[in-house]
Amino acid sequence: MTTLDFYDRNAASFDERTRHMDMRPWMQPFIDRLRAGAKILDVGCGPGRDVQTFRDLGFDAAGIDGSHAMVELARTIAPTAIIEHISFDKIEFVDAFDGIWANASLLHVPADQIDDVMHRLARALRIGGVMYMSVKAGDGARIHNDRRFFYDYSDSSLRALFSRNLNFELIGVDESPPGDAQSDQKSWLHALARKR
Repeated sequence: MTTLDFYDRNAASFDERTRHMDMRPWMQPFIDRLRAGAKILDVGCGPGRDVQTFRDLGFDAAGIDGSHAMVELARTIAPTAIIEHISFDKIEFVDAFDGIWANASLLHVPADQIDDVMHRLARALRIGGVMYMSVKAGDGARIHNDRRFFYDYSDSSLRALFSRNLNFELIGVDESPPGDAQSDQKSWLHALARKR
């Protein structure tokens, strides 16, 4: 079973488990750097929770996800948003968004593919646009017991990712503890960057 298979089969239970997570502490520094009504792309939007939150806050938010089941669910949770089935390696937007929100999604991208994805995200952002990315703290590739692939980062390897992708200027990296119901009990790293 692949990571996308997991999300296709478990979309509803994943939504139930994550629906009430409070992302405001991480959203606030992101939205503080955006103009009112800015266009946001939620990359790996899952069930659409954050897309709808951004829309409730007055932003023009859209979402993409590689899981068909997640896209269908997101279209019901964020019914006024454009939600598209697009995998990370097929992102083709150009200068289309003021903000990119990649919450707990790029952590599924293998090391040999992440630079291409970062290039695609930089191309999708307008100059001065802001990107948020969260990953789990650790050291490289692993397969979780539910068969999902993860690529974990240290503070230094996450900073290195941004330093070699020269379109981005890293604003900062913060760490937070694992969630209460999180089975792997790994801390989170939160990166905020701006497009040069």
